[in-house]
Amino acid sequence: MNAVLSLMPLLVAAVLAVALVVTIVQIWARYQHPMRLALQAVGAASLMGVIGLAGLLPDALWWVSWVLALAILLGIAFSARRLLVGAPPSDPSPRKAKLLDPPPRSSAVVEVLFWLALVVVALIAG
Repeated sequence: MNAVLSLMPLLVAAVLAVALVVTIVQIWARYQHPMRLALQAVGAASLMGVIGLAGLLPDALWWVSWVLALAILLGIAFSARRLLVGAPPSDPSPRKAKLLDPPPRSSAVVEVLFWLALVVVALIAG
């Protein structure tokens, strides 16, 4: 049992890293509604905040957070350009059609509240 508990920070870091990479890939690869794209960017920033606040990256890997932030920003720029220049798919599958619709307001509210909670925790933690 102690072995599992000692590996818990590594497991949490791995799960958060996988979630962050999946979000970045979705930002780059999928044609999405602009609001859905913005929510994914806020979600990716929140995951990066959790990773930073928890201190899950060792000091030797300081550059990883900068690479992830750059990947998010470039993905947003690439997706925004695709939205402005290209036309949406003419006959999307049901899954792609769902991505072209705006997200529900409740998901936006939850994402913003989670982000604000992280900001408050960061300010309190100093």
